[in-house]
Amino acid sequence: MKIFNKTLIITLSFWITSLSADTTYAMEAFQCNYVDGKNYSDAQKVVPSWTKYADENFSQPYSAALLTPYLKSESDVDFDVAWVGFTGNQEQMGIIADEYLATSSKIQAKWDRVVDCPSYGFYGVFEARRPSESFVEGENTYWAISSCSFREGKKASDLANSDKGWNAFMNQQGHTGGVWRWWPGAGSPNSFEGDFLLNISYSSMSEMGRIQDARYAAQNAGDLPESILNCDNPRVYIAENVRLENLTN
Repeated sequence: MKIFNKTLIITLSFWITSLSADTTYAMEAFQCNYVDGKNYSDAQKVVPSWTKYADENFSQPYSAALLTPYLKSESDVDFDVAWVGFTGNQEQMGIIADEYLATSSKIQAKWDRVVDCPSYGFYGVFEARRPSESFVEGENTYWAISSCSFREGKKASDLANSDKGWNAFMNQQGHTGGVWRWWPGAGSPNSFEGDFLLNISYSSMSEMGRIQDARYAAQNAGDLPESILNCDNPRVYIAENVRLENLTN
């Protein structure tokens, strides 16, 4: 259960281009390993069939991405690939789950020939920063995910003011991605030691590196915004947007 208990937070620029700064929505996450002899290209081959299935069977808007660990330690990430799906709220996620349980035997058999997914959980997602560039279906972005806890004396009600300072800093650096907080829910590991997972998205590794350089420079100059959080080193995932829908309807 190391994928999300010490990792992952996600970015959904297309999915939430019209969302406000206090937008919340629902996420499901599968942590998977490839069946012997299978790899990412095999998972990609299942996606068109799954998309056709979702178009025909899902009554609620649903967006999804495949995540491949990129910058990570084996002690923190012990899975090959993750599937993350998003709906506008928890009720919609429950409806999708009911529909999948009732109708998915054929498409699930295709997935089972490629991946084994022993971990599955729900999360509540809160948007802290809206991306300025929309995602494109079939293209990749990069998600840097950390496990975060509030510093002593700080709490969730302090996040709004903290977000203002950090968003101003990221604006100065020309950050095009978004920032989301994932709060663990049903099925997520009870061993999780943080308060939530923080996901910062980037359009490229060069954007991530440029902003990290700016953070180091601001820290040395004493100009970095105050942090109310203690966050561990992020794990970085290559995120392929496999289905994009408007989650605000």
